[in-house]
Amino acid sequence: MKKTKASRKMSAIITVFSVITVVAVILILLIIRLYKEAVSLSQILPEYANILYGNINKFIEKFLIFYTVLPEEIAISAKNMFKNFVETFTFFLNSIVKGILGVAVMLPQAIIFLSATILSTYFFSSDRTQIYNFVRRNLPKGCMDILLKIKKDIFMTLWGYVRAQIILMIITFLQLLAGFLIMGIKHSVLLASILSLLDVLPILGPGSVMIPWAIYEFFVGNLKRSVIVLVLYGIVSTVRQVMEPKVLSKEIGLHPLVALMSLYIGFLVFGYLGLIAGPLVVLLFKNVVLKKKSIKEFIAQAKL
Repeated sequence: MKKTKASRKMSAIITVFSVITVVAVILILLIIRLYKEAVSLSQILPEYANILYGNINKFIEKFLIFYTVLPEEIAISAKNMFKNFVETFTFFLNSIVKGILGVAVMLPQAIIFLSATILSTYFFSSDRTQIYNFVRRNLPKGCMDILLKIKKDIFMTLWGYVRAQIILMIITFLQLLAGFLIMGIKHSVLLASILSLLDVLPILGPGSVMIPWAIYEFFVGNLKRSVIVLVLYGIVSTVRQVMEPKVLSKEIGLHPLVALMSLYIGFLVFGYLGLIAGPLVVLLFKNVVLKKKSIKEFIAQAKL
């Protein structure tokens, strides 16, 4: 018995350590590549900033000259339009900064959560049989099967959601990488990686970078590139909107229309958390309630 318990703990340690090692190696290689491109990019950012500053000044000078020769009513309208544009652009930049700061604030919590998850994974893996037997002994007869089914649905939904997001992120990365390579953009791997990661975050998304980028290209006189960036962003956003319900339905076992409705209703009720909670609630309803396992039956069995 002791040998079995010891071997189980050793297997749990080896499994957890192997998974962590593989993930760590992949992350290290990716971080090294991204770091090299980030260093290279940081060296040319001051030059881009100076170009942007100079072009904005030229644009303002041209606007002021244009403004002085316009009729009074048109000049007032043009002034208001320019003022609204500046206010909107400033608000947009502030929203991006707040979003980035929010993500930065969440990083320590994410690290703590990840550490707790790794430790709990080890303890649950090593003592899984004991925990299972304890729960089974202390639950009324019939409840265990329902709880196991619910647990299976929860894990299937969460893992399916993660797989779906990874698939969508890879699709976004490939689209962006292809677009950047066609455009001849330097550091295309770095930019595509960052934007595909942002694509997973509902608050930010690729638009938080690509829209200001298009505006920058417009100000520096690259109208063609500005349009291309906006078109690429439109393609990426459209593909994600079309693919997300299909990929999610395939991964968690829901019809595409049901998956889309669960995402939408979940978002309306719970906010961004509802993008996960919505499909989870629908799947639990489907497998627990619709399969002759009503909530009343569950409560009745719990009272036995």
